[in-house]
Amino acid sequence: MANNQCGICDSTLNTSQGKLLYGQPVCSKCYHAFAIRRQIGFLIDVIIFGIIYIFILIFIELIGFLIFGNNALELMSSSGEKLFGLLVFLVFCMKDGINGYSLGKYAMGVRVIDRVSRKPSGIMASLKRNFSLIITCIPIIILFTIYKGARIGDKSANTYVIWNKYKDKLPFTAPSFVISDKLPWQ
Repeated sequence: MANNQCGICDSTLNTSQGKLLYGQPVCSKCYHAFAIRRQIGFLIDVIIFGIIYIFILIFIELIGFLIFGNNALELMSSSGEKLFGLLVFLVFCMKDGINGYSLGKYAMGVRVIDRVSRKPSGIMASLKRNFSLIITCIPIIILFTIYKGARIGDKSANTYVIWNKYKDKLPFTAPSFVISDKLPWQ
């Protein structure tokens, strides 16, 4: 593949079309399509975990009310809800640990793999790569940096996300994690 071809779809890139994904030149169409797949996958995961959180919380409060009556609200204080929320967040952080997939990633055809071994990420790598989400501003930063390929959590967990359909294409076989705004011909 020449330096002026998209690393995913092999289309010819002119000097104004190219973008870098994991340090490799790709066309704007592939660049944005991959980022959007990742973003939609993340949103699917957030929605699923939000719904599960609400239903479990309602279930716990209902059981508490049936067992303890009106005193259930005192038992399930705001600190109890915060503890339960933290537990759900920890489970959310491990979401990519089942063969490199979360439900959202699976639906969108992307997967988290180890940078060196290229094997699907496990629970600990998933926890490590997603734990940065606990800091409030990090999800916003991730939305803007996801277009480069590797995000903050990927660097700390030594993982990256691949597009299954193009898993054998250059950006997904040799990610350099080089953050550069310059294409090879610039």
